[in-house]
Amino acid sequence: MGGWKRNLYVIAGAEFLTVLGFSCMLSFIPYYIQELGISDLDEVALWAGLVSSAPSLLMAFVSPIWGFMADRYGRKVMLERAIFGASLCLGLCGLVRNVQQFVAIRVVQGALTGSVSAATTLVASVTPRERSGYGLGILQMAIYAGASFGPLVGGVIADNLGYRPVFGFTSVLLLLSGLCVVLFVSEDFEPARDRPERVGGRIWGDVKATLRSTQLLGVLAVSVVARLADSSVRPMLPIFVQLLAPTEERIASVAGSVSAASAVVAGLASIVAGRWGDKLGYRKILLSCTIGACLLLIPQAFVREVWQLFVLRALVGACVGGTFPLVSAAVAVSVAPERQGAAHGVNNSARALGRALGPMLGAATATTLGFRAVFLVAAVLFGITAVTIATLIGDRAGEGTPVERTTGAKV
Repeated sequence: MGGWKRNLYVIAGAEFLTVLGFSCMLSFIPYYIQELGISDLDEVALWAGLVSSAPSLLMAFVSPIWGFMADRYGRKVMLERAIFGASLCLGLCGLVRNVQQFVAIRVVQGALTGSVSAATTLVASVTPRERSGYGLGILQMAIYAGASFGPLVGGVIADNLGYRPVFGFTSVLLLLSGLCVVLFVSEDFEPARDRPERVGGRIWGDVKATLRSTQLLGVLAVSVVARLADSSVRPMLPIFVQLLAPTEERIASVAGSVSAASAVVAGLASIVAGRWGDKLGYRKILLSCTIGACLLLIPQAFVREVWQLFVLRALVGACVGGTFPLVSAAVAVSVAPERQGAAHGVNNSARALGRALGPMLGAATATTLGFRAVFLVAAVLFGITAVTIATLIGDRAGEGTPVERTTGAKV
C-alpha cells in the first residue's frame, strides 16, 4: 500500500472515532439541557441552538490561525491538537452543573478543536491532487460513519446510564483517536522559513493571497450557506422527535436513530460523490446534491410519524453527504499546494460561520414560526446554495473553470 493511502486510512479511522465521540451527544443535547434545569421547550430550543453554535462562533475566528500554523509547523500536529483538546473539553462537559457552564466549555472547545478541518488539510496535503475527490471522499465517509453510530451509541448509553457518563466515554474515545494519529501517521513536512514580519501580518498575508482566487470565493460562499442550512435543522431534531412521540420512554435512542439515518446514507454518498466528482467535475455533482436536498427537506415539515421523518432524513442524507466532500475537494484544487493549510483554514472559518449561525437560525425559526418551519427555511437555503453554485462556480458555457484551464483539474 502506498504511503499516502496508508496515511489516508489511518487518518480516516482516527477521525471516525473522533466524530463518533463528538456525535454521541447529538441525540440528547436538548434532553441534557432539561436535566440541567430548563423545562420550557422554547427555552430549551434557544439554549440548544446556543450550545450547538458556541464552538463554531470562536472557531470561525481561530481557524485561519490554525491553518497558518499548519502551513508553518505541520498538519499532523494540528490534528493532534484538535483531537486532544476535544477530549479534554468533552470530559468537562459531563461535569457541568448548569447550562451556562455547558455553553462556556463549548466556547473553549471551539478555540481548541476543529479536527475535521485539520484532518481535511492533512489528507489534502498527502493525497495526489488528481485523487483529491477520492481521498476526501474516504475521509468524509469516515466522518459520516462516525456521525452515524455516534447518536445511536450516545442514545443507548444515555437511556441506560444517564447523560453524564456519555461524556466520559467520548473523552476516552477521543484520547484513543489522538494516540492513533501520534503513533501511526507519518508526515513528510518541511517547515517554511519564518519571514521577518510579525506573525499576525504573515497570517493576514496568507489569507489575502489565498482569497485572490475567485474560484475559491465561490466555493466559500457555497460552504457557508450549505452549512447554515444543514446546521439549522440538526439541533432541533431531538425536540421535534419529542413532539412527534411525547410518550416514548427511550426518547434518546429514538432521536439517535433519526440522526443516524441521515448520517449512514451520507457516509455512503460521500465516497460515491467523490469518485463522480473526480471524473465528471465537482460543479455538476454539487448542483445535483443541493437541488435534491432542497426538494427532500420540504416534505419533512409535514410528517406526522417518527418513521416518516426517519425515511426522509435518510434520503436527504444522500444529498448532504455528497455536498461537503466536494466542497473540500474544490478548495483543494483552487489553491497552490503550499497554501493548502491557509485555504482549508479559511474554508473551516466559512463552515464554522454557517454552523454558528445555523442553530440559532433554527432556534429562532422554531420559537417564532414553529418547529416544522425549520425544514422549510433549510430548503430555501439549499435552493440558494444551488443558485450560488450555478452562478459562481465554473463557467456558464461549461468549458471548464479557471482552475481547470490553468491546472487541468476539474472543479
